[in-house]
Order: sequence, then structure tokens, then C-alpha cells
Amino acid sequence: MSFDLSVANFESDARFDRVVLRSPFFAVSDRTLYTFAQTLPEETSWWKHLRDGAVPELENAKQILRELLGARRVEAPTRLLQLCDRLTGYTAVIFNLPGTARRMADWNGFVELVRSLEQGSFDVLAVVRKLKQIVSAEIALPRPAVEGGNAVSLMTIYGSKGLEWPVVFIPDLSHRSQSDSSVVRFDAELGISMKLTNEQGDEQKTAFYTLLGQKKKIAENEESKRVFYVALTRARDRIILTSATDSGGGLTILEPGLREVIASRDIPFNPDHAKPVAPALAAVPAIPTQSILSAAKSGFSELPVTALSDYALCPLRFKFRYVDGHPGYQSGVGPYQDAMALGRLTHKALELGIESAEALLKYDSQLPATAVKEAFALAQRFYSAEAYNEQRQGNLAWEQNIPIEVGNLTLNGVVDLVGEDFVLDFKTDQAMHSQHHRFQLWAYSKAADKSSAHLAYLRHNELYSFTPDALDDIGQEALALVERLYGGD
Repeated sequence: MSFDLSVANFESDARFDRVVLRSPFFAVSDRTLYTFAQTLPEETSWWKHLRDGAVPELENAKQILRELLGARRVEAPTRLLQLCDRLTGYTAVIFNLPGTARRMADWNGFVELVRSLEQGSFDVLAVVRKLKQIVSAEIALPRPAVEGGNAVSLMTIYGSKGLEWPVVFIPDLSHRSQSDSSVVRFDAELGISMKLTNEQGDEQKTAFYTLLGQKKKIAENEESKRVFYVALTRARDRIILTSATDSGGGLTILEPGLREVIASRDIPFNPDHAKPVAPALAAVPAIPTQSILSAAKSGFSELPVTALSDYALCPLRFKFRYVDGHPGYQSGVGPYQDAMALGRLTHKALELGIESAEALLKYDSQLPATAVKEAFALAQRFYSAEAYNEQRQGNLAWEQNIPIEVGNLTLNGVVDLVGEDFVLDFKTDQAMHSQHHRFQLWAYSKAADKSSAHLAYLRHNELYSFTPDALDDIGQEALALVERLYGGD
């Protein structure tokens, strides 16, 4: 699915043609888009060109996008998605494409994701920012399951909220939760109490300790009633309750209400049903009849600008990331993830000119306050360190999207700062490895048509510069790398 809430930000999207117009939302042909692109003036966005132009094949798309732009100011994000679907017939289109079940599950899953992100704020741009944060942090979201015909869904009662099925099973109702053996008990209203031991080592429970235990038990009992209400209301036609014993656990809670409406019956134990199922043996794959005798060519045409640095460092690392398509291990927390988050926050402080650590905190509330202060302090070094005096002068442009063609390959990236005759990239690394970033800086300078490029190592107050001659040499090296890459090396 290629929507990406571009209705909210397509005015500045350089890939607007491929992201929205070619998608099932409008299904504009490549021929029409190619013809339209030939008339695109320099430094003019696709949306402005579409809005001011008159192309009959694109008139419907223009009117729908204009209506959605107006609706985004008054409609919630999920409502905007529904409106977009109604105007374009998106779900009707994907319903008739191969893999219907998968496509529909992805669409519904995306709508649910947007609904969860809009809680507390129904502003479209706020949801877009949250989606971009998810993408930039490379957070792995579980893909929604495809609905199965006779499949059984296994989940917790909490996970079933908002769902329903024709038949629902609630098993093992008599299961008893673990008893509370806490040494210390807390209560927000009454206070704190402890379980003590006497000189003989016997436990002594004070009356206050017992009172807090009873109060906690009553609260847990009430919460259990609410949870079972959710469970019992998930069924459309039938609900089946099972229990190993006649009382205990949730069965004791539900029994007064069940006694008058449900007659229980015993289920005799059958040992044959308890036997493990023999695993199904996988079919042995057939021996290939053909062999690839020559090097496999690369199948990509666009890469992030940092990919060339990865290839120069280690071709196998490049293959793992960009050819095999493995995203790498990015989940969890740790020094590496914290360093990446700190770097992104430092760049955000510089880009937006944020003037305090408190104002910066709202852009990443997950980082510790000390890390946010560190990111703000690193950003301030650009404005205070003498090493960057010249780079602070003149007309400056922040965070510029810069694509560049290198042979048959398009490299895409975002340069942090563009000056009158230079490009500059900020680094918050602990160590300075300027040569590792040389292709990145060369691509930025070439695409922006600037004669020099700089690396600002904020943690060290150091500025590393690439001269025009050095950039020319790097350019020759980059072309050689691309030839190797497309040669299958």
C-alpha cells in the first residue's frame, strides 16, 4: 500500500507521481505520467504543476486531491482515509487484484494503525509526524493477519477488545491466580504496610496489612468482572465455557449469574484425544534443472546515498542489506539505538532552531532527559564553536532532499545544510571516520552543484573539509564502485 498519508504532505513530495498517481488510488498510466513530467518546470513541485496544468487524464486526480486537501482541515485522519476510499474506489480496485485477502488485511491494518495514532489529537499532520517517526526509527510493526475461513483465533481477553466471532470459547475458568505473598503492600489512599517476622522467624501480619490485602482482592475481583464482561460479549451466536473443577477462579465470579441460564454438563476424558499429533513431513524440493552460470545482475535502480559507503566498506554487508533485503536487527533498546535516536534529535534541534532542551523533548519523549539535554547541547555547538564560523554565514538551507544519478543508479539522500558554495553534514559520532562518509558528501555536493563539502563533528568541535580536487577523485571512485556493483560483484 503506497498511500503514506501523502494527501497531507504531497505538496513537497518529489516522488508524488510514483507514490500516489501510479497507485491503485488513481492508477494513472506510466505513459501519461511520462508525458506530464516532460512539461514539469525546474524547481516546481508535482502538485503545483498538476494543480495549475490542464491534462484531461489527470483532471479527476486533481479534483479529488483538491477536495482531500480541504477536508484534512476539518476531518479526522481515519475519516480522511474513508473519504479517500470513497472518492477513488481504492478498496474496490484492490479487491479485484491478485492477493485480495492480503491487500484488504493490509488496508484495514493501516486504518487501525492511524486510528490508534490519532488518539488525543485528530490533526492529520500530527499523525503524519508520528508515522514518519515510526519509519525513521525503523520500528517493526506486526503485519495484520489474513482472515482465515475455518481458522481459530487464539488471544487474550484484552486482545479481543472490539472484535467478535460466531463462536467463542473461554477455557479453564476455574484457574486460580497466584496468591499475593508480597512483603510490602501499597495503597494510594491508605498508605503502606509490611509483613513482619518475629524473633522465632514466624510471619506476623498486622491488621493494616490484612486490610490492604482485602482491598486489593476486592479491586481485582471487580476488574475480573469487567474482563469477563468483555469476553462474554465477543460472541455473536454461541459461547462455550469450560472448567476443570466445579468452583474457583473466574467460575466462582460468574457462577451466580450462570446458575439460572446455563446447565453445565460433564465432558468425559478421552486419552486418545490427548495424544500428540504426528508432525507433517515437508515435501523434498526437486533438484533444479537449470543453473546460473554467470554473475547475477543487480535488480535495483534506487538506493539511499549511504548504501555506496556500505558497499565500499564491505560488499557482503551491502548484499545483506540491499540485495537480500534483510532489515537488520533494529528492535529493542541499547547503546546503538540510543546513539541513533540522539543523533536524530540533534539534527531536529538544528533543523528547527529549537532554543531549549524542554522544547526538544516533545520530539522524542522516549529518550531519557539527560540524552535530550545532550542532543540540545551538541546542536548548540554549531552556533558557538569557532570551527563552524564560516559555515554559519550567508543564506543557509536546512534538510534538503538531494537525488543524484550515478551511472544506472539513483542515489537519494537528505543533506543537513546547504550554503552558498558548500554542503555540510552533521555527525554526533564518538569517533571521527571522515573517509567512511566520503561518498555521501560527494553525492551531496554533486547534486547540489557545490564546490566543497564539510563534515561537522559536533562532539569534537571539528570540521573536516573535502576540497574540489578530493571530491573529483571520490567521484571517479564512486563510478568505479557502481560499475562493479552492476557487474554482480
